[in-house]
Amino acid sequence: MLAVLTYSLTGTAKILPVVKKQHLLLSTLLLCNAAAMEALPIFLDSLVTA
Repeated sequence: MLAVLTYSLTGTAKILPVVKKQHLLLSTLLLCNAAAMEALPIFLDSLVTA
């Protein structure tokens, strides 16, 4: 139980600075999502020949 609690607190300490910068986190996720959606047809086109 103590090991799980220690691991949980360690994980929380690592992610807390990222979550505190909410605007930066949201902007980064939005840009990454947009980039992935734009790149998806390019990769699918090379995989699927019609």
